[in-house]
Amino acid sequence: VFLAEDRVALDVLAGTPGVDAGRLGCGGLSGGGMRTDYLAGTDHRIRCSVTVGLMSTWRDYALHKSVNHTWMTYTPGIPQLLDFPEILGLRVPLPTLVLNDEQDDLFTLPEMRRADRMLADVYAKAGAPEAYCCSFYPGPHKFDAAMQAEAFDWFDRWLK
Repeated sequence: VFLAEDRVALDVLAGTPGVDAGRLGCGGLSGGGMRTDYLAGTDHRIRCSVTVGLMSTWRDYALHKSVNHTWMTYTPGIPQLLDFPEILGLRVPLPTLVLNDEQDDLFTLPEMRRADRMLADVYAKAGAPEAYCCSFYPGPHKFDAAMQAEAFDWFDRWLK
């Protein structure tokens, strides 16, 4: 449901006078990160994306942290085709930044690191390793000033 709504919002934004539809970015924290992953992974009008506090693997969601996540995370059939990071990997070679918190109670650190390796491999195999970056910050689930600075720098780098 949210992906359909986000696509309509993107249609409106892209068609708004004064908006450069060739330089659209998307970013979000937590549930907003999930929305970013699905929208940016499936609609290449998103030229640059930043996911914050929402990147792990289906294994992590299902085996370790399922009680922490909304039912909207679990799209029927998708885990049989793609691991969660691969949804975002569908946007390769477009610029993608992932920001994680090392003590995020919503995910396990080993699976967050595994998701990072998966995305880094996808971008490397596509010949675009410079278009992917993942950073890990100390602390719990958050989007603090340092993370915001990295996100805004990423958008500036790729969209200005």
